Amino acid sequence: KWKNATWEDDVLSFTYGIDEQFFIGQKTYKVNIEFQDLQTTVTYNPAEGDFSFVLTPEFQAVFQHENDQVPIPSNPRNDNKHVFPYLLQFNFNAEASEFNGAMLTKALDAATGEVYAVKAVVEEEFTLGAPQPLMLAETSQTQLNGQELLNMSQFKKDDSGRWSDYIQEKAMKDFYTILQYYMDGDLRKKYMGMNNAPDLDPTIKQIADTDGDPSDDQKANGDTGVAKDWYKSLSVAYLTQALPTIWASDSYSGKLNSVRAKKWLKTETSTASVFNAQSPELYKTHWLQEMPLMGDFLVDQMQNNATYSAYIDQDKTSWEDEVKTTVEDADNQASMLAIIQTLTALGKSGKYWAYWLFRDITQPSALTMLQMLSIGGAASLDGSAFSRQIQQNCAVLGILDGSNVFQEQYIRVIQIFQLTNILPQLLDFSGDMTNYQYAVNDILKAFEEKYIDSTDPDMQKAAQEIQDNLNQKNLEDLLSQLQKMASQFTGDYNFIKLMTYVDNLYAKGTLYTLGKLVASAAVCGGIMMFYFGIQNWGALDQAKKAQVVIDGITMFTGIALNLVRRGVALYEVWGTDAMTYKNVAKICFEGDCNEAVTSASNGFSKWILKKNGQAAEVGTDAAAASEEAVVAGEEDLSLVEQLLGRNLDEFMATRFGAALAVMGLV
Repeated sequence: KWKNATWEDDVLSFTYGIDEQFFIGQKTYKVNIEFQDLQTTVTYNPAEGDFSFVLTPEFQAVFQHENDQVPIPSNPRNDNKHVFPYLLQFNFNAEASEFNGAMLTKALDAATGEVYAVKAVVEEEFTLGAPQPLMLAETSQTQLNGQELLNMSQFKKDDSGRWSDYIQEKAMKDFYTILQYYMDGDLRKKYMGMNNAPDLDPTIKQIADTDGDPSDDQKANGDTGVAKDWYKSLSVAYLTQALPTIWASDSYSGKLNSVRAKKWLKTETSTASVFNAQSPELYKTHWLQEMPLMGDFLVDQMQNNATYSAYIDQDKTSWEDEVKTTVEDADNQASMLAIIQTLTALGKSGKYWAYWLFRDITQPSALTMLQMLSIGGAASLDGSAFSRQIQQNCAVLGILDGSNVFQEQYIRVIQIFQLTNILPQLLDFSGDMTNYQYAVNDILKAFEEKYIDSTDPDMQKAAQEIQDNLNQKNLEDLLSQLQKMASQFTGDYNFIKLMTYVDNLYAKGTLYTLGKLVASAAVCGGIMMFYFGIQNWGALDQAKKAQVVIDGITMFTGIALNLVRRGVALYEVWGTDAMTYKNVAKICFEGDCNEAVTSASNGFSKWILKKNGQAAEVGTDAAAASEEAVVAGEEDLSLVEQLLGRNLDEFMATRFGAALAVMGLV
């Protein structure tokens, strides 16, 4: 493939490894990366949080810089080339002694970045794989390590390369056996040739006898919660969808409406209290059989609760201090502190490992990794990696915490992260700005009214800037500059780069501060309009407009504070973790916006998962809650497709040309 290429030897040295660190009482690991330009001997060590690095079991690797540009060395090369990568993708050979791949240097921008093919030889021996568990010298027992939880997975790849949840397959096999056990005896004998009910393992029988606990709504819909009665009610639908396969040679079996039966069964199981009660237990049973180490974690978090509670108290203090010092909006801060109180109390009730895992997988570095798997450089490795990682995390949380509180909170974090960190990169500011203009004006004026008399001098300063300089002409001019700048990136779009260019443009004028506030309000307004599925601002009633504006202010407040108090540029605000869920807890965990966030996130996730035209495949059972976050109805998808395109490939083809070039070379 590269026989006609011109190769240059000994250009770059690439070193990676892991360092130990402690997090809430447990040893964890962070990746260190170093590049060295072998011509100039200049080294570059990206800081933690400035990059993501993925190495798959198939020895495929992706390094991706998370900032706008890679720092350019002060000591340039003789050929003036920049060899430090923004994006590096490669595949090791079977012996992991060499690799081939490609890299994009300088920035995620074809106009300034340079794409190269690369090949390398490993100079030192190294070991790939998960860290081994530590041994206690005095007991010879395995010391539990959080890394073991992170490595647990319910997914296996078959010979055709398709991933499947093998735990779910075992659990669902038991479900159908239980259904046959409770099936009407005459139907079972006549159509399945079974004179007697199938035998159930004692553990499975105990689960099968567990009744549901229907809610008032479920009771109103006829759900009694009696297990044997509910299973018997499924008999006809089950046979209708099964007989065309069992009796394939029978001409009448093919006339059965198996499609309708399958759809009814799916709906019935998803809403029935019996299934909700039994399916997590079936899933957990098989998980513990396949991965017995999980049982040690469950026992450990109960037996050593006193010790672990002290770790949680320490983390609670630092977590609360972080929120109090970084979350400006009082209501938002109170909401987040209430969430911390709930989660820490639950963790101290014998759920330490669930708490630890939740905190670990919601760190900015972990969320950035998910972003990389969804639309970043690692998205090309495996189209299902994004959904599998979410389901894996949900499943482990669900087993460690039977109440599913941590699982539900994790799903909410993922939804918020998608819509506050990934979505801004996808919003289109190059078209008609009418809706943005109305929303931005209302958000800024409402912010002014709220903070013009604030005792916080920085917030009052921001409100004063709006009061003094915001008028129709200035608003239109500033949004027009944003629109024109965005239209220049139709081939190689990068949100942070757009914010950099817009910031530089505003800085040349006399309305720099107002310009930053307007652009940020446009992003916040875009996110909120996306939340509520708004396509026409003028068609909204006053109540809906008020809700969007109120929630938009909550989101905008933290951004405005950073712009005014710290005096940072636009790209610095949106290029940090400023929009983590702690800053939008009020609007996303409470009130009318809660349902809207779920709907928007559903459509957004489904859009991401339609990559390469593949339908999303998501498990149920213990990971049932993740289904809401990952698989959604087509109605939730329609708005996303209108705003962002039909699928991820279409978006990538029009926005990330240089990155696609790298993917095509590997």
